[in-house]
Amino acid sequence: MENIYPIYKRNLKKLITDKFVGIRYFSNNENKHKIYNIRLGVKKHIKGTGKVNDKPYNITAYDRHARHYRSFNINLISYVKYKNKFYTQEDIVRLA
Repeated sequence: MENIYPIYKRNLKKLITDKFVGIRYFSNNENKHKIYNIRLGVKKHIKGTGKVNDKPYNITAYDRHARHYRSFNINLISYVKYKNKFYTQEDIVRLA
């Protein structure tokens, strides 16, 4: 099976760029879904280098309400809400 992580990340960045979006994310620590308001297209601790040990299945985003950076596992994202549309993982992978 083809590795979908790079495709997902590329299409998500192309769709959203650096805007705030809502995501529904399953938290393994609390065993429940949470809704976050995040901004994509950010780098952690900006010095021009970003985070060096970023895993291919994680995305780094800025959490607007908590006012800090978070890493999200792509597999645990239920949907992304952008411009009042809901995008599942399959929808984002299929974007051209």
